Amino acid sequence: IIWIAHSMGGIVAKMALIEAKIDALYTPIVDATVGILFLATPHKGSSAANLGSIAARIARLSMIFKPNTRLIRRLERHNGFLSDKSHQFSKICSRMKIFSFYETCETNRIMVSSQVLIPRH
Repeated sequence: IIWIAHSMGGIVAKMALIEAKIDALYTPIVDATVGILFLATPHKGSSAANLGSIAARIARLSMIFKPNTRLIRRLERHNGFLSDKSHQFSKICSRMKIFSFYETCETNRIMVSSQVLIPRH
């Protein structure tokens, strides 16, 4: 198995593999995993989580819905949750090929594209 995970999906993939290693029913998934590609996965958290916290507060005040702030806090930079998961993952991934792809240049603005990459028929 080769996993390809983007953004928070990379955190979810790590957590799934950690849990699979613990549960004998799912251990074959870990054993069959030969590689994982992380695409823009915030292994150490993200400063964007701060924006999520602000948006969550606004949503809570407006009574639109009650956001999961615990999840947002877990994605903030330098938090124990992500550090623990990375440490646990490091114990089970020694025979896997791991590649991480991420941006190296800051973007000063949000860019939205309306281009259709696959033409509709």
